[in-house]
Amino acid sequence: MSVAERTDGGLTISLPKRANGGAPATIWLVNFDRRHITDVMVGENTERKMANNHVVRAQKAVGSWTGAALDLELSADQVSGGADADGCAILVQSGGHGAIIAAHSIWLDGGS
Repeated sequence: MSVAERTDGGLTISLPKRANGGAPATIWLVNFDRRHITDVMVGENTERKMANNHVVRAQKAVGSWTGAALDLELSADQVSGGADADGCAILVQSGGHGAIIAAHSIWLDGGS
């Protein structure tokens, strides 16, 4: 899988033809924060701050792949997910709930 960032803020996802075809796979767009600080209110960590990395803010199925060559265009609005996320990941998952067969991540905040 290749993912190209477009000048309009959108993405082009390209999946090659799979030699043996295969069962349909779901293409997921996952928006995430680089780092999130949580104030802990109860439990053994009460009144502490916990740092979490790559916190998922949104997940949405954006297409499916049947093994044929595919170019999928996502708009800038789709990519951001309205979540003001720091990054996004594209996951291709066999059968919707099976193995991840391709993955790619991109920072939306200009980071690396």
